[in-house]
Amino acid sequence: MSSRNAADLPAELLAEIFEWHHTIAAPLSYRRALNLSQVCKTWRKVAISHGALWANKLDVSPSAELSRLVLERAGHHVLDIELRDISPHFARECLGEWFDPLRRLRTRSIDLESFGNSTSPMVAQLIGPSLPMLRSLSVSFETVGDYGSFGDEEEDEVDIHTLSIQHAPALTRVALRNCLMRWDADVYSQLTHLDIGVNIKGLRQFVDPISQCPTHAQMRSLISSLRHIVELKLDIFPLYTAPVEDAEKISVPLSCRRITLRSLPAHTSCCWFAKSLVVPPGAALTIIQVSEGDTARMVREFSRSSQALSVSTTELVGSESLGTVVIGVGEALPLWTQFEPLMDVMEATPGNHITLEFEFLVLNDDQELEEEDITPSCNNMISAISRLDVTELELLRIPGLRYADENESRFRRKHAAFFRVLADAEKVKVLILPFLSMPLLRVLAAPSATTHELLFPQLESVILSLYPLDADSVGLLAKWLKARDSEGLSRVTLHVQIKQKEYADTLALWKVIGEFSTINVYH
Repeated sequence: MSSRNAADLPAELLAEIFEWHHTIAAPLSYRRALNLSQVCKTWRKVAISHGALWANKLDVSPSAELSRLVLERAGHHVLDIELRDISPHFARECLGEWFDPLRRLRTRSIDLESFGNSTSPMVAQLIGPSLPMLRSLSVSFETVGDYGSFGDEEEDEVDIHTLSIQHAPALTRVALRNCLMRWDADVYSQLTHLDIGVNIKGLRQFVDPISQCPTHAQMRSLISSLRHIVELKLDIFPLYTAPVEDAEKISVPLSCRRITLRSLPAHTSCCWFAKSLVVPPGAALTIIQVSEGDTARMVREFSRSSQALSVSTTELVGSESLGTVVIGVGEALPLWTQFEPLMDVMEATPGNHITLEFEFLVLNDDQELEEEDITPSCNNMISAISRLDVTELELLRIPGLRYADENESRFRRKHAAFFRVLADAEKVKVLILPFLSMPLLRVLAAPSATTHELLFPQLESVILSLYPLDADSVGLLAKWLKARDSEGLSRVTLHVQIKQKEYADTLALWKVIGEFSTINVYH
């Protein structure tokens, strides 16, 4: 390819091709930048002649020399700014050049990460006030020491600053870490994605709490204006001083598909804010609580009068989640029991629902956690789920309970309050057990310590998986159903997922079970 033909290629394609020719040009080894000495003569000419390449996400922070070179080569092209290593020196010496008045007019995207409490106010002041072409904004203010440090400079935890941006009518995506935009700024109307996280690793100090902490009216006005929103993530809420049953409801636009709220540890404010939301049909509402303080309020408020619940106190692999409660909204039972294929209901949650997640707060990402590190948070979670309102419950799914496969004595002791609550679930008709465990079966097969009767007297169906098969579990299952029959309780229909060979190997036990239940087998 001649240099002339290469020069005629679209800038976007050239940018992708050049991605494969990047080598290290910045002082820090993980930074991406063009090193012109490492590419062939043709591509060197292409790079020099195409300002659009220089304007497209070339991260040269924290090098002042490379910063000026990139801006010079970018010329008057549309800017996609990516600077993810902004030191105090770089902010003072270079950042103003990236956001001079003329460049602000042609900036299409901004992706910034700065370090230190002396850096963040400079960055916040420079982003704005008007960015008429801006489509995407991502800004993260981090504490020095979280990801490295600059020289011997010591920094306190970063405070929450407000970006000076006031006008960005084309903005569609926003992700903010430890910073905010003005609640009344002209930046929200076209957003499809809004993600604000100011308390990811702990509570931060606000520079101006009065203007930065939103009121209920401000949040109502903002969310109502998000006419194109698809995904909304927040961890900042109005500071409610009393329950807000009488507060004006906040209607989430119909375009919204996912809402995630995270509280640390302002669980009360998060709870009242969530209660005020009118979520559109089909939208998923997830509330994440760091498992400290009063996490029971959220569980109690949202489970009231619920017909369907899914309760798990086991962690999700590869995450900081300790457990999850999924609460069906409205007429949930028909949607769950008529799900096709039926066995998918072990994992999928049909219909409108609210997901409450319990999270362990990891302050140091490099820390190797031991069981004793998370025990207080686990105790908090299990205590919270013991406050579930199950009086109207008709369907219960239990994907897994902590300690069931480790220590049965500890399992019973830790979940004793939860099992006492289940004694109130007298209307349960459907029980779903994706992972059948011996300790849980023994609880089901024995009279409740509260009522001295078997749990779930109106039970009609049990949907369970026996992957992998444990013959002892099948025997205990038979014992439970026989006990129900002896108590004169209704006959149960079993929907069992089991491998065909394993079913054949335990056929004698299934014949016994068939005396006390109707069995539907799924291989």
